[in-house]
Amino acid sequence: MSQEAQVHKLLTPKQLSVLLGLLVSGWHGLWDAICYRVKRGSKFDGPLFGVVSVLAITTILGSLITPVIDTWFGFVVIPVEQTQLRINSPAVHSFGRGLISSDCTKNETGSPCNVITAMGKSYLISASEAFKVLHNASAINEVNYFPTDQPQAFLYLGDAASSSNVDFKASTFAVSTQCQPITYDCTHMHPNDSKFNCTPALTGDFNTLSTPVGVKLFSNSSLTENLPFTYQNPVYFATWAVKEQIDSTSFVDDPGVAYHSDTVETLSWILNCSSTVYEATYTWVNGTVTSFNTTLANSTLGGIMSGPFGSDRVNAALQCAANFASAGNSSADIAETTSAFMSHAVLSLSVGAISSRRNIMEQSRSRVLLTRVPIIPFYFLITLKALYVCGIISLAAIIMIWSHPKEVAELRSQFTIDGLVGTIFRADKIHMPLSENSEEMGNGLQKSEESEIKVALLKRKEEWSYATVLLKSGEAVIQFV
Repeated sequence: MSQEAQVHKLLTPKQLSVLLGLLVSGWHGLWDAICYRVKRGSKFDGPLFGVVSVLAITTILGSLITPVIDTWFGFVVIPVEQTQLRINSPAVHSFGRGLISSDCTKNETGSPCNVITAMGKSYLISASEAFKVLHNASAINEVNYFPTDQPQAFLYLGDAASSSNVDFKASTFAVSTQCQPITYDCTHMHPNDSKFNCTPALTGDFNTLSTPVGVKLFSNSSLTENLPFTYQNPVYFATWAVKEQIDSTSFVDDPGVAYHSDTVETLSWILNCSSTVYEATYTWVNGTVTSFNTTLANSTLGGIMSGPFGSDRVNAALQCAANFASAGNSSADIAETTSAFMSHAVLSLSVGAISSRRNIMEQSRSRVLLTRVPIIPFYFLITLKALYVCGIISLAAIIMIWSHPKEVAELRSQFTIDGLVGTIFRADKIHMPLSENSEEMGNGLQKSEESEIKVALLKRKEEWSYATVLLKSGEAVIQFV
């Protein structure tokens, strides 16, 4: 415009200041330009209108609208956690349980393979693991409870490593125990009479029993024939307990519990129980048993489950069950607590004859985080960014096609701080393209001049003015700008 003598399009000093602010200040420069336009009350002259328009469009689109849409998109995007399943074929885990031997009765005494009989006493195979399972302290086996709609519930032998991360179908052994109080039928229910007589095979005196708790195996539910162990299923047994409990009054009128001491409140009870052993197949999904199918096991399993009750350590474990059962409110509570404990004990003490079995079916379960992307915000954001990119590319292409790169570079150098300072303070007004790097400009001056130019700010007629200081032959020549 300057070369074409379009004087009416030339910029005033204030407009030049606004233009420089637009080129270097972004939002601040745009705000100054808008304020100048409002105060002036007329349109911008020359290139100022184009610069303001382009900068306003790109700034608003790139710095305001796009971030707003991007923020909106971030709020409406919903992360969802989904379960991912993978079938393991063949199965890699062994959460099932089965017999350690196909024939678990081959020994000299005829006892099951989880018991050793020597010198008139019975000893458990894998006794350490058995009592860990009994007290829920094993890292290998565990006894789990499966409720049913039927009167009895099942307890089954599971693997301590099973978790919600693996779904599987496995085989195992399960036990269901039912107990009924028979204290009233066996005693006179008189405080001074501690004797009991249930059957000829089950008789004695609570005060003279060798142990305060105990269990005896029988061949039938009538409790008429006592056996050390029995290869039959169900397994019939009687259990009794004598418990000193001074503060108990809930059993006073209960026929299932007898008081038989004048000095100390002593509770006694006898239960007639039966445990049925099953071969079970169950499915485990997401940490829960979803199906449980049972088949009555053969008599060998009955011998394995009943064999450990000849051990003295079992009576010690029964003492814990008696203590817990006596905290109930009735003999029915005692029977229920004892039934659950006996099922637990039967399974726990049989682990010496049981080993792990590979799962029948198996799938691994994992959690993955997926993102649900709404269609409208997604395509709106993509379209807006695509328009922004296309606009920038188109603008760059137009500049490359219709402008003269060499002249644009020279002109652009004049609108930098280095360009303005160099133009104002160079004494000889060197007509050469200014470098955008102030160090390169200074090097050029040193090569083209023998003198060194300095800039000063001096007071002149009550005003401060810029001045150049030329060092020639060691003397300073001051010239106000």
